[in-house]
Amino acid sequence: MPEDNASPQHRQVGFEYIKSRLARALLTGLQDHDEATRNRAKEKAAKWLAALHTILDGGSRFGSRTPIRGIPAWVTLEVLTGGFATENFPAGGELQQHEIELLSKVGTIEPGREREAINTWYLTEAGLNELNKLLDSNCYKVTYPEEGALLSIAYLMRHGRIDAARNVITTLAPFMHKLRFFPRTSSLPRKQDDTIFLRDVAATIDDVSSVKVNEHLTAQKEAVTVWAVHHDRVVALFLETLVDGRPGGTFTADWRKRARRLQREYNNLRSTHKLGGKAHKTGGHASQLREFMMKAADTPQLINNADLKRIQHILTCFVNKRGVPGSRQHLEYRKRQAADVSAATHRELAGAVVQRLELYDPTDGLKSTDKVLKNISSEESDYFNLPAGSPVPDSIKRKVNRCRRGTMEDLVSDGIIPSTELVAAKLPLLTADIRARGFADRALQDLYAAIYRSFRRRRSLLLLNLQSQVKIDELPWIAAIEEFRTEDMASAAAAMAKLKDTVKLALNAFPHTTLPNKFLRELRALSQSAGAQIPFVDELAADIFTGTFTFNFVKAAHLAAELLQDSLYARYYDIDYQEVLRIDVPTEPKASSNSRVPSSSAAFTALCRRRAKTNGGNMRAMNGMILEQQQIVTSQNLAGLFVQLNMFADLQDHLPDMARRCFIWICRRLQMKQTRVHARLIAIKNSAYAWRHMLFYLSLLETSTLAEFCHWMRQHLQKQRAEFQVLFHPAVNELLLLVAGQQTFECNSDQIANRIFLGWSDTRHWLM
Repeated sequence: MPEDNASPQHRQVGFEYIKSRLARALLTGLQDHDEATRNRAKEKAAKWLAALHTILDGGSRFGSRTPIRGIPAWVTLEVLTGGFATENFPAGGELQQHEIELLSKVGTIEPGREREAINTWYLTEAGLNELNKLLDSNCYKVTYPEEGALLSIAYLMRHGRIDAARNVITTLAPFMHKLRFFPRTSSLPRKQDDTIFLRDVAATIDDVSSVKVNEHLTAQKEAVTVWAVHHDRVVALFLETLVDGRPGGTFTADWRKRARRLQREYNNLRSTHKLGGKAHKTGGHASQLREFMMKAADTPQLINNADLKRIQHILTCFVNKRGVPGSRQHLEYRKRQAADVSAATHRELAGAVVQRLELYDPTDGLKSTDKVLKNISSEESDYFNLPAGSPVPDSIKRKVNRCRRGTMEDLVSDGIIPSTELVAAKLPLLTADIRARGFADRALQDLYAAIYRSFRRRRSLLLLNLQSQVKIDELPWIAAIEEFRTEDMASAAAAMAKLKDTVKLALNAFPHTTLPNKFLRELRALSQSAGAQIPFVDELAADIFTGTFTFNFVKAAHLAAELLQDSLYARYYDIDYQEVLRIDVPTEPKASSNSRVPSSSAAFTALCRRRAKTNGGNMRAMNGMILEQQQIVTSQNLAGLFVQLNMFADLQDHLPDMARRCFIWICRRLQMKQTRVHARLIAIKNSAYAWRHMLFYLSLLETSTLAEFCHWMRQHLQKQRAEFQVLFHPAVNELLLLVAGQQTFECNSDQIANRIFLGWSDTRHWLM
């Protein structure tokens, strides 16, 4: 591996990116009004500063699988947004509480070598016995992959693999003082079922507790329950002075004493009720009347006729609108006002919901959220001073439902999982158990699943030169236990079923979305267990694209050619799939080979470059155009999944609706207001990708169904805003003419004519 995989240009891009992120975090930490947001920003700033120091000190190899010098690829690194690593190790750092508690078992320890002492103790007879008990009970937690290493060693040793265990220990030895290679114990074993949840109860309590006070509603409630009551008393005090309907007949000593008391009460109330409102508005009736009250209390001789006329006007307005304080009219008026503001605030209701959540296991999800989300009971009404029967607001319900346990399908259907990114984040919980079925021993199944789940939480590094992310079997302790894997037909069938169900769920629920790389990573794992040969291709980043595609892209293009040759998709994008098929299908290079770019890949790269028709200029835009052509030619995994998994049989009836939802999403997305140019470009790019998906689905439809879709498409466009209809009509019309059998035609960028909808352009995009 070369010392530094990044070109000077890429190093500069990375350096500038880190500086911009650091500046943004520092700015937020200084300026944001919310203290929690400021604190999070300060933590981010510290991490970005650490990344910057690592690069400046020469300790980081930007773009490498081993970005920190002297640290092997299997070590879990702290990876920041964009794939930049710091020299912090999540399985290292300061001793945690459970480690401090373990020190009592170890004996005399040299200061600074506490973690090494704990790791070493677990290799003693007593420590191995402890590890074996954990293996049998499954009462442990593996947060980072390293924390499963000693459990793996214990398993190897109790099954006679002494040499394998010794080799793993030798590999780990240089890091015994830095990293935790032992797990955290738990009181209960992990639940084994097919349900998942987004947030555990503890995280949900934090979410609900963070509900902020709605200052507008609180001000309304204060206005009625605090300031209106005080104003009533001031009005009543002045009404006592009426003589022949005019105020100021007399300001007795007792009256002045009570006036001063009312002013002191007002000052005290202002110290605890700080929200503004009409009661404090300069020139408002309440403020004026208080000023007259204090003037009459302190210097009654200075109250003149103009003052008395103004006081009389204020009192008249009050009585005409509300009635005399204490009268039936006045009491009914205030009662109606109190009813209007009697509803509990979201903040108040959040307190009741938090108390309900605290009754459950903080590390788990909830089978049902019904009890947590029911209306406020009479007992809670008394305890929290809330109206009985008050419903929990939808905003709090959404937070609580994130901790509801359910199948992936249920959570997607209910909108709790709203994107393929979240599906990808939670899929390892299910994939881990499927992959673990390849082991016969239940203890090893549990161990492998725990390490797998923790490994999938590792954040991806930014890599250059076609390097691949670290794979789980590169962990020394996983490589050692892989010899116990015995895949059978049952485990392969389970993996295939889960693979097909997952693909169907993602495509049917989110038909417009390109499958994200994290999602593809799990599909690869499932396909490996299922024995399926699917050439998955990742979405590549335009800003670090090195201009070359690997062998998998050629294989994916061949599958697309088999499925889409002479289809609407091929005609729309003007793809000569015969030319694609003439590119030889490469064989996968051996792991020891230094070459990952066979000649067939070079031919495919050249094809994509020709199709991109770049004009020069912005390198990122030109890369994006080439990458988009790769996605078009390969269909970016869609053809591979449909061919290799026969997804047509599962999705045939859903295809028309999937295509419609793509177009609906495109229309909505392109009409969202964007204040920044970059955000608008992202919207155009994602909409073009959704358009490509729509064309793929349409290409699999019967002619009659396709005609029905085109009729619907025209009608749906007519329902959009007039300016959008004009803007997007060229793209729609090009497709409609093609379906009708007419020839497509090209046009210059400055002509208003039919358009092929692409997301990338090295000139100003026509949708801008």
